[in-house]
Amino acid sequence: RVSFFFLLAFGFMHVAASFLVAQNLINDWDKLIFNVFDLPFLLSALIFASSRLSIRMGNIFGIEKAAFIVLSILSIILFLFALYLNFLIPDAKLG
Repeated sequence: RVSFFFLLAFGFMHVAASFLVAQNLINDWDKLIFNVFDLPFLLSALIFASSRLSIRMGNIFGIEKAAFIVLSILSIILFLFALYLNFLIPDAKLG
C-alpha cells in the first residue's frame, strides 16, 4: 500500500513537470527536477508492480517467495538498465 502512494506522488510530480516543460513554463532549475523525478518514479513503479504481482502469483500458484525473488531480480535488472541509460549515455543536444 505504501508503494502505491509513492507511485502516485512521483507519478503526479513527473507528469506535472512534463506538462510544464512542454509549455516552456519552467526555468533551468525546474528542468533539473524534471530530469531527477524519472528514476524515483520508475523505482516506485517497479516496487509496486513486483510486490503486487508476486502476491497475486502467490495466491494463484502458492509460491509467493519464489515469485517475489524472480520479480525482484528482474526489477533490479530493469532499474540498473535505466540508470545506465540515464547517466552513461549523454543527452542529445536539441536545437
